[in-house]
Order: sequence, then C-alpha cells, then structure tokens
Amino acid sequence: MALLVSDIFEQARDQHKAFDEHVNPPKPLFRFLSRSHKDLIMKIVAVWPDPLLKCQFDLTLPLNDFENGEPFPKYLFAKHGIVKWSNNRQTDLFLVNHRQLASPPRWPAAAILACRFYLGTTPASWTGAVSLRLPYVREPGPLKDLTSEFDVPDYAEDYLVTSATVFLARRTDNVPISQFLDERRDALRTFMKAITSQRRAQKARVRRAL
Repeated sequence: MALLVSDIFEQARDQHKAFDEHVNPPKPLFRFLSRSHKDLIMKIVAVWPDPLLKCQFDLTLPLNDFENGEPFPKYLFAKHGIVKWSNNRQTDLFLVNHRQLASPPRWPAAAILACRFYLGTTPASWTGAVSLRLPYVREPGPLKDLTSEFDVPDYAEDYLVTSATVFLARRTDNVPISQFLDERRDALRTFMKAITSQRRAQKARVRRAL
C-alpha cells in the first residue's frame, strides 16, 4: 500500500493542537516533505539501494551519436546493468567515472555525466551489442498534493511523521520541541535498522541459492 502525503500530514498535525493548518499552512510542509523524501532516499541508497531500483534505462544499440551519448533521466543512484549481444550472450555493464571512458578499468563500461549516458572506448568495441538495460533510482519530483506518494518503504512512515512534527514545532510558538526531536531520532534509528536487516536477509538468501 502506497504511503501518501495525506497520511503524514494527518498524523503530524495530530501531535499538537497548535499544528492546525490555520497556524501552519500546508505549502511550507509540502516543501519540507519533498526535501525529506529525497534525503531519506539517499539514506536508503547508502545502505541498500535494491528496494528502490524500480526504474530501467533501456537503450537500443548501436547509438546514433556515439560521441554525444544519449539523454539520461534525473537520478539519485544507478547500478551496473546488462548488455545483450547479437549471439544471445549477456554481459555485465559497469559504470565508471567519465574520465575513465577512453580506457575503463572494466569493460563493457559506460558513464553518466550531466544527464547524458556515454559508452566507453570506441564504437568498434561495441560491434555486436544490440541493447542494454541499466536499473536506477529516479530523483523524486516535488510533492504537490495530499495524494502524492512517497517512493520509500512503508515502514518509513514513523520517521516521516516525526520529521514533519519537528518541522511544525519549530514553526509554532510555545511548543516544546525536545520530545519530538527524541522521537525523530528513535524513528530514524528504527528505520535504518530495518533497512540493514533486510539487506542482510537478502544477502543470506543469495548465498543459500548459490
């Protein structure tokens, strides 16, 4: 079930009677939650990006313009992909620094620079390549209304609620903030433990499957 902005708004406002929208209009909270959304995604990516790799960059080869590359969507993280060849073989595609494109440490290689996707070495090196696929984590857009969805696991709810509560408390006179800060810290710790636990469980499943 998707985590909606309305879920966070309602729970955060319920934390104190002074948090009603007459005192705290929604627009600043929308902007804050949009920033928090992106920051939380980056925290997840730093530990275990796999749950957020929901987007695929698919490209048919050869490229029309090898030197200028192809447009790439706004993203926060991209993972190594797959190259398909005309002989039905598949190989890993490695992402490298754009300065390494001419002579990458691993091959086949590619780089992303300023929302452009470039293949490594020369066009001749890609003879026989027919397509590639690269999973990535998209950069979220601004949250615009109550039906906007957060692109994070549902168990991020407590952290988002406590973060919104701290934001509202800082904007409201005569509201003690220390308790809300403690709750936010505890919610973040619990959330990151859950992400770490899921990563370990996934690695264990992979080891058992080998």
